[in-house]
Amino acid sequence: MPRDAMQPAIVSDFKAFLERQPLPALSRLEKQRLLDFQTEIDLESGRPSLDSMKGAWNKLSASYDAVPTLDQRLHVFEKLFLSLAFHGNEDLLSIGCGSGFYEVFLAKHLNPRGKTLCLDFSRPFLEQALALAQREGVAYKMEFLERPASRTGLPDHSVDKILCLHSLEYMPDWEAALREFHRVLRGDALARLAVFCNEFPPTGFSFKAFLVECERLGFKALESSAVTASNFLGGQGEIAFLLFKPA
Repeated sequence: MPRDAMQPAIVSDFKAFLERQPLPALSRLEKQRLLDFQTEIDLESGRPSLDSMKGAWNKLSASYDAVPTLDQRLHVFEKLFLSLAFHGNEDLLSIGCGSGFYEVFLAKHLNPRGKTLCLDFSRPFLEQALALAQREGVAYKMEFLERPASRTGLPDHSVDKILCLHSLEYMPDWEAALREFHRVLRGDALARLAVFCNEFPPTGFSFKAFLVECERLGFKALESSAVTASNFLGGQGEIAFLLFKPA
């Protein structure tokens, strides 16, 4: 069946998958406090430290999944994941995987014969992702890596695709993370990088700066590389699809 014909069924399956997941319930005020997590990070010395960001996200981990609505998750899924042309047997690296909703579903339905690597510097988030993978019966073909994106520890040219959903902008060393992405991606036509991100002044991140750095590293943007989508914080974010080719 052509991939376009499969999309409505896959989206429906993902919706059913999300609807059966237990999610925390928060009031509007609690959600707003959660989103204003910049108060949790130390900005006195310029960019926040990695430890400061890690501590802030650890505090958010128990309740963050109450923030995205079902419609927002479905919107991102359609815009981002269904555009990646999975073949079902790839080595996928997800950066900033959080509680793993997308990654577990991908491992089960879109990449069933491949390996899914979930990387996050927050242990509480990784524990949630592992528990979900175990409930869904796919933990055996997933790996959970507690480390920063700038130091994955993976071999050179070892993954086919990288997903980075709304996390790159919060990395104090996001430029180093991009260099790491470049290092671990395989240099062939299947190597894709998908990033969904907002501007975040504390780390010096902007979508424009991101694209400049990608070009400097040798990432080549696809023709229809950037689209705008609703993000989890209620605003708009940019999605970039980049194809890596060796120099």
